[in-house]
Amino acid sequence: MSFKALTKVKKKHKSWQHFMSSNSGSDYKEYAKARNQAKNEIRKSIKPYKKATVKEVLKNPKKFWGYMTSKTNTNNSIPQLQKDDGRTTINNLDKANSMNEYFCSVFSRERGKPPTSERREYACKTMDSIIREHLIHHMMTNNLFANQQHGFPVW
Repeated sequence: MSFKALTKVKKKHKSWQHFMSSNSGSDYKEYAKARNQAKNEIRKSIKPYKKATVKEVLKNPKKFWGYMTSKTNTNNSIPQLQKDDGRTTINNLDKANSMNEYFCSVFSRERGKPPTSERREYACKTMDSIIREHLIHHMMTNNLFANQQHGFPVW
């Protein structure tokens, strides 16, 4: 990042802090202006780096592929969740069950009609099936059921 972009980002942070302390419309406009200027300056400072990386593809392919990898890496996994008893979830089925328990516990009531146990049970079963279907679909489409260590493909 260039020095000019760095100063714009610092100005953006200061104007954000000023806006949060005053909460006035004019300070927000000042912050928005600083935010846009910082964003434009960052884009300008990244362009020469991208051009230089593309020009050096034949000379330094490792730099190019490192840049490409940094732009294409995604994390599709659900992080470990902590259960009410303090234990953490181990596998995706545990994660689905703990999310189902949570959503069933915060089930909202309809006005004037307290939910009967049958309606609550039906809602929990429905939510359970929806969550499981989505998790299994996600895991199937992203090949998460493989018997290999994550990050090390079998050749």
